[in-house]
Parts: sequence; structure tokens; C-alpha cells
Amino acid sequence: WAIAARIVSMPLVPGSRNLSLAGLLAVLVVGAAADAQSLAPSAGSRLRASPAAPVETASRDTEGRLVIRAQPLPERLLIDGRLDESFYTDYGPAGGFVQAEPRYSEPATEQTQVWVFFDDRAVYIGIRCFDSQPEQWSSLDQRRDSQGFAQGVSVSVALDTFNSKRNGFTFGVNPLGGVSDSAISNERDSNRDWNTIWDARTDRFDGGWTVEMS
Repeated sequence: WAIAARIVSMPLVPGSRNLSLAGLLAVLVVGAAADAQSLAPSAGSRLRASPAAPVETASRDTEGRLVIRAQPLPERLLIDGRLDESFYTDYGPAGGFVQAEPRYSEPATEQTQVWVFFDDRAVYIGIRCFDSQPEQWSSLDQRRDSQGFAQGVSVSVALDTFNSKRNGFTFGVNPLGGVSDSAISNERDSNRDWNTIWDARTDRFDGGWTVEMS
């Protein structure tokens, strides 16, 4: 099965940098990728096993859309926002996102990395948001579905679960762990009164912040 996910970029505040999942259309395909191992010569004549390269999980289709292959979760995931489990290094993230707004198709001013996993209970999304100027963060409202949520720094994922390109569900998180969710209909109508059961946690690192969603 597959999940079609429209990943959109939202401007932060007028004149500010663009920090979000900046892409046009991504298709999350559930399946396992083949492991890869290689042997590399050592300083002498001996051969030693080199660390396995991360399994690639993202590619572009013939129309240029980003395709992220969701991976089976190899172990229990603690939703704490830290991205410190080994599978975050075993599997390469999706990256190289571009802007939808305000400068359509241009590279994002701050890059984002995304991982997608699943098990029999949930879909899990890990996100690393690079930010060179965290001191400019403002309006980090922790109230759920706050009117001003999108005016501050945040990252949002929109899932087009019916693959209709018209209806879906959005899940947003800011660096302080404030969340917002809504149901989208007819491409543009957003119902923030829609609330569902999901979990999200955040953490900071030198150079940005991270998110885990379940």
C-alpha cells in the first residue's frame, strides 16, 4: 500500500527565512530496501569490513516528485524527539527540499531531513530541521491549534491519505512541542476543530531542532 503525502512549505513571518518541509508532492511507499555492505582495503594489504552505507530511502520519480520509501520499524521507537536510535543512521533521510512559498521551486533557505517508518500500530515520522539563527525564533505558542501557530517557526506534514490531491490531514509541531492538526477538504478548506490521537516530541541540537511524530 502507499500513502500520498503533499508536503508544503509555509513562510514564517513576512521577510523571514523559510524553515519547513519544503516540497511539492511526496509519495510514501511502504516496503523494505536491500541492505548494502562493502569491503574496503585497510592501510596495509589487509581487507576489513567498512561501515555499511545508509540505506537510501528517497528518490525522484519520472515527474520529478520526491518518493520516500517508508521502512518497517526495526525496533520499538520511544517518541522523545531525539533521533538517537540506530535506524536513523542505518537509513538515509529524504532531503534536498525546495520551496513552495514564497519562492516556488527554489532551494529551501534552511534544509530539512525526513525519515518515515511504520509498524502494525502507527506511521512514524522523524524530522531534523536545520536553523542557523534560532535566536530569531518568536511566537512559539504551545496552545493546541493556536490561531498564530503558522506565524512562528514550525514544521508541518500533510497526508493525502485518499490520494485525491484534494483532501487530507495536517500535523504541525513547533520547537517547544506546541502542536496543531486539521482536516483539509477541497484543497483549501482547513478545519482546525478536527482533533485526532497522535503524539509528537521535539529536541534541540547545535544547529537546529528535531521532531518525532507517531
